[in-house]
Amino acid sequence: MILNKKQILKNIINNLPSNIDAYLIYDNSIQNSDLYYITNFKSEDPFFYIFIKNVEDIILISDMEKKRALKESSVMNVITYNDFLVKNDLKGNEFIIDILKQIFNKYNIKEIGLPYNFPSILYFLLINKNKQYKYSIIKSPIKKEREIKTKCELKYIQQSINAAEFAMKSAIHKLKNTYIENDFLYDKKTKKIITGDIIKKYIDEKLIKKNCYSFSTIVSCDEDTENPHGTTNGPLKYKKPIIIDIFPKSIKTLYYGDMTRTVIRGNASEQLKNIYNTVKEAQEEGMKIIKPNVSCLDIHNKVCDIIEKNGYHTMRNSNCNIGFIHSTGHGVGLDIHESPNVSNNNYKLKCGNVITIEPGLYYPKIGGIRIEDTIYVTKNGYKNFNKYEKIFEI
Repeated sequence: MILNKKQILKNIINNLPSNIDAYLIYDNSIQNSDLYYITNFKSEDPFFYIFIKNVEDIILISDMEKKRALKESSVMNVITYNDFLVKNDLKGNEFIIDILKQIFNKYNIKEIGLPYNFPSILYFLLINKNKQYKYSIIKSPIKKEREIKTKCELKYIQQSINAAEFAMKSAIHKLKNTYIENDFLYDKKTKKIITGDIIKKYIDEKLIKKNCYSFSTIVSCDEDTENPHGTTNGPLKYKKPIIIDIFPKSIKTLYYGDMTRTVIRGNASEQLKNIYNTVKEAQEEGMKIIKPNVSCLDIHNKVCDIIEKNGYHTMRNSNCNIGFIHSTGHGVGLDIHESPNVSNNNYKLKCGNVITIEPGLYYPKIGGIRIEDTIYVTKNGYKNFNKYEKIFEI
């Protein structure tokens, strides 16, 4: 991952509260996106990352991983537990706490910032064994840096979107290639009924071919589509909406992509057509106003304006649980949901933000419709990562 590390470290200083001398993370970097972003080091095992204000950043890791960390990470100062002398009677976590104490003393650290997800056992030991220091749970100073994507990060997201589109195209083709019996879909080749599970497994197979994976692809049909995250494990039905939401993570880069299409096998009712066209129009109109300095609230309001103009419900003007009942979108990157959140907030878009635009409408006994693209903000507007068509009836 190509990042301007020096600039990022300077920005983190600005993101830290003035009273904080250091920021401490302990986690594995496969699951902790902040840790991977700042170190560019993949590890299934947890390790320490210490950012010391106005000095440097440090990785504290096992001897076994030192050479790999020196070679692969963006952190120059890699140290191991064996680099320190500790009392012979100290074991386990207390051994580590003593090492941290030595580091804090070396750099004259007085107050340490800890992330919200810092391990509770280590926090307990720090506040009880190293009482001379002050510890504060603070908002991540790294997450804010992750809001603006570099050209390299945009490339990684595009690769994951390409994988999602490959899988989406394949899944919809499979749904097209069905025959109908008793209002259920059957595979023309195998003569077996098509289920949501079958389509999800089929999508997973296609994603693996593109070096991606997804643990929770959404395939929902009929009444299950009334819930934005509803799933259908059983048979898929004729003339009922089918929502397919694919958000793969790259095995190599760890970046996500995200997209949703809603299709129906056969001819849709006029009611469903109107809902689909409203969602599509709301998405298109919401994207049209995207550019730097436009607020997330402006985009969300534009989407709600279109939906309400066409006679449907939004949560903007009521606390109803039908109609448009979620945010317009969210940031995408090393996490599938990250800042900025495209909803009722005044965040001003910046060049390099990556967000989804995904309006949806959901009604009991009718079903749900959602369309989603992932876009990035440019100097003069936006570009859409997604190219795959939006066709309702197949």
